[in-house]
Amino acid sequence: MHPAVSIYNLRKSFNNVPVLQGIDLNVAGHELTVLIGPSGCGKSTLLRCLNLLEIFDEGTIQIAGMIMERDGGPVSKDFHTQARALRTTVGMVFQSFNLFPHLTVLENVICAPQVVKKIAKEEAEATARDLLNKVGLGSHLHYYPLQLSGGQQQRAAIARSLAMAPKVMLYDEPTSALDPGLVDEVLNVMKALHDEGMTQIVVTHEMRFAREVADKIAYVDQGRVVEVAPPEKMFSAPEDERTRKFLKKFL
Repeated sequence: MHPAVSIYNLRKSFNNVPVLQGIDLNVAGHELTVLIGPSGCGKSTLLRCLNLLEIFDEGTIQIAGMIMERDGGPVSKDFHTQARALRTTVGMVFQSFNLFPHLTVLENVICAPQVVKKIAKEEAEATARDLLNKVGLGSHLHYYPLQLSGGQQQRAAIARSLAMAPKVMLYDEPTSALDPGLVDEVLNVMKALHDEGMTQIVVTHEMRFAREVADKIAYVDQGRVVEVAPPEKMFSAPEDERTRKFLKKFL
């Protein structure tokens, strides 16, 4: 079976400082993969490259049925066109919730399907109501973001991404801005999506979630994937000394 996400020799620099130095990683369809590693190792940049929010310098990304390649040359107009198309099928959830403060929860969720996919308002609203029920916000349709807790705002942000019917979901530290008591309500939504077969890649420091839910864990250090293993092996017998040193503080 072909992987849902395939990354080969991915490289990205900022101001001539290498951040991604040849990332290779495959993610199978319906799999939840967790990326772990020290701050500044390139995890968030990797996610942003997968969604083409950052244009990578070199390498190949195959994701959601699309192939994006770069060889270090100028970025073509066709590449930008493909990148816009890709972002309609790859959802992304950030540390900050990025909800429009002047729109209700329902209006936030229906905005992109209407504007980007030209879906009729009635159809977009019906889908949005189903999704908001799924994430436990069916009774909060007409609340504004400031009327919600952090956990509720993040669940609304997940519903907003799901409204575009993505083939892959990416999460960049989705619980890092939340109070500890609100973390589980967001992680439980991701668990439910996993049970439904959504392909997900998650950058997180929530090691309990990684151990309990991930199909596999990739340890990233200095812009490279050092080690990939299922949770039971990663947490009990990591092979690389860098992985062992990082995980020691969590074990």
